[in-house]
Amino acid sequence: MIRGPLNSYRRNLVRRAFDKLDKDKTGKLDINDLKGVYHTEDHPDVKSGKKTSDEVLEEFLETFETHHNIISGKPKDRIIEFDEFLEYYT
Repeated sequence: MIRGPLNSYRRNLVRRAFDKLDKDKTGKLDINDLKGVYHTEDHPDVKSGKKTSDEVLEEFLETFETHHNIISGKPKDRIIEFDEFLEYYT
């Protein structure tokens, strides 16, 4: 459930960001979409060996799911649909 509308300009920016991340053009973001777009090699936890690159990417995906899933009751699947992405920015 989206809380409060975004104006069309901001919604368009969110759509463009989502589309840029969606490398395989499925309309969903997963870890494979982020590889090569979100660089983790300089992340402090990756540099220290505390986390793998995939763990950091999965945490990034969870950022968008968390709020949406609390409202919808949908379990985390680490696949982000546009409505989850949009809700984060709303």
